[in-house]
Amino acid sequence: MLSITEQMSKAQIIIACTLTMNAILIMIKGFLFIITSSLAILAYLTDSLIDLINDSVAYYATRKAMKPPDADHPYGHGKYEAFARVFISILLIFTALEIGFESVKSYLFGGYEVKISTQVYIITLILFFVYLGIAFTEYIIYKKTNIKILEASAWHYITDPLTTLLVIGMLIIYEKGIYMVDSIAAILICILIGYGGFRVLKETLFVLTDSVVIDPEIIKRIVLENFYPRVLDCHAIRTRSDGFGVYLECHLLVDPQISIRRAHQLAHEVEELLRKRFVNLRFHSIIIHVEPHEEPHSD
Repeated sequence: MLSITEQMSKAQIIIACTLTMNAILIMIKGFLFIITSSLAILAYLTDSLIDLINDSVAYYATRKAMKPPDADHPYGHGKYEAFARVFISILLIFTALEIGFESVKSYLFGGYEVKISTQVYIITLILFFVYLGIAFTEYIIYKKTNIKILEASAWHYITDPLTTLLVIGMLIIYEKGIYMVDSIAAILICILIGYGGFRVLKETLFVLTDSVVIDPEIIKRIVLENFYPRVLDCHAIRTRSDGFGVYLECHLLVDPQISIRRAHQLAHEVEELLRKRFVNLRFHSIIIHVEPHEEPHSD
């Protein structure tokens, strides 16, 4: 498995490539909007503008996350990425609401014409295959490297081919004389953008609020099933994530007669077992406190 530094370095390279691609796609979509005056294509263009901001913030955040822990940040800088994603999610939601409002107003009152040509169909078809290529490339690289940030990015980009198909469908229906379809398509795209914003916000709050990553009862059961009676109890179990890895802490109650050396060795064995059992998780650290088990006193 790649180290955090290697993971972030590879992620930066791929994000830089998608940044460049997004800049080109924005120019193409801007041209489409100019020649069509379509609200659906404006929403489509806005989605790419947000993608560009998203990738730019992600690039900056991964650079910050690569910095090693220091005196002021003993747990590292991984949460920079989470704070960046909060900004992105809020931007997504407000943008969706703004364009959605304009689309509803256009649907109710009309007042514009969408200009469609063969050129528009050709460009949107090309965009469809470009987005498919980006999504599948990122997902394949994720499967080879296990870089989680690329998995999230790939699933985000897989919605873009669907949005492109929606735009193509809108163009076909509009040409048949159903003019309200442009506003409807724009509203649907805004719903997709807004849903993406809420999903990102939910995932990010999980990190920023230090939510539990692993059920404490599962950890307790694993430890006691494998180490009882050497470990008499396991409690004060805490897990949290910074978005890139997991921190785990727990207390073991052991026979008060065992030596410090044996207690230390036992803690290492428990740590090794937990890393093997949760091999799909990347642990920054596992801290195990060993305590003497005291029998309750009878009055």
